[in-house]
Amino acid sequence: MLRDSANNKNIKLKMGYNISALPTFQTEGKAFVVKSILESQTIKMLNDAGSFDPTAKGINSIQLLDTDVVIQDGQACGFNANGGAVLSQATLTIKPLKINQEYCSRDLEKTWAKGELQKGQDYTDMAFYSDIAELNSKKASLELEKMVWQGDTGLTQSSSLKMIDGFIKQIKAGSYVNLSGATGSTTLQKLQKVYSLMPIEVRTQDDFRIFVGKDVFDQYVADLAEKNLFNLPEEGTILGTTGKYVAVNGLNGGHVVAARLRNLQSGGEMTDIDFKSWYSNDDDTVKISSRFSLGVVPVYVNEIGYGKF
Repeated sequence: MLRDSANNKNIKLKMGYNISALPTFQTEGKAFVVKSILESQTIKMLNDAGSFDPTAKGINSIQLLDTDVVIQDGQACGFNANGGAVLSQATLTIKPLKINQEYCSRDLEKTWAKGELQKGQDYTDMAFYSDIAELNSKKASLELEKMVWQGDTGLTQSSSLKMIDGFIKQIKAGSYVNLSGATGSTTLQKLQKVYSLMPIEVRTQDDFRIFVGKDVFDQYVADLAEKNLFNLPEEGTILGTTGKYVAVNGLNGGHVVAARLRNLQSGGEMTDIDFKSWYSNDDDTVKISSRFSLGVVPVYVNEIGYGKF
């Protein structure tokens, strides 16, 4: 409970929003200025590359196949078996997720809602709730983007990141290519070194990418600007190499991952995050809800590089 000393009255705050900054209703525009946020790129890219399973639920086995080929001297007759197929599995665990919010519409009747709610209209018809749902969807996309890369179920603080183990934690648990040797005086030089540190049979594949955060990408842009190279896309080729880079929000904080897209497997019911809202007569509130799921697993970790600038 807050006190408005200017008007000598109490201001009640309930549930999902704070209305103390809204004046007593006069007239106002119907559009809210929505807070700027980042959005997701990784899941869409993996989906396009066939590395995201939109039907995955629970625990899923990803079948892996390798072969050991031994070339023998064929000058003599006979058959001598040597080498063969190596079969293994990786486990993709899907975590069910949800977002629930609740709003008391009565709190807005003396302010914003009075101008929007017409006779006979339901509270869920107000544009205000569609604005909330749209912003929720964008923010959920960003949280999922960060979870894909930096999720860690070992975290103790309240955070979306503790819902799943992301690629970075799982990569670091295996025999990955350590990119700590990617040094240089500029970000350009560091990224060139990242490319050279990756095994030649990995970095020459069509689906090989060097994933960087938007922060590292901005530093890279600044380096190239000094060379009078401008208007760089967020997906392109690192100058001086044939290696392709991708800038994603989930790696902000100086993280760099070099991998083939096929080695970054993921799944869940979340290619489209839709929110639904309804008015509840039971408790006189508007509820907003969404359910989805997500899981990731790196495969052939020895082909994946990780480092931090």
